[in-house]
Amino acid sequence: MKKALLCVGNELRGDDGVAIAVGRAVEQDLPEWKVFFGYDTPENEFAAIRAYEPDAIVVVDAMSGF
Repeated sequence: MKKALLCVGNELRGDDGVAIAVGRAVEQDLPEWKVFFGYDTPENEFAAIRAYEPDAIVVVDAMSGF
């Protein structure tokens, strides 16, 4: 099963960078996952995700409520 992780966020905006940190941890510890870093514009990764043809996609995003 091909698994993809799309990480959305900006490390310069506090909590918004948590998804990027999750992506880095997954790359290091779970090599069976393909990680895509969307940062502020996740739609830029859509073509690469389509080309990878994953069976499952998980999107990680976070934001501050302040």
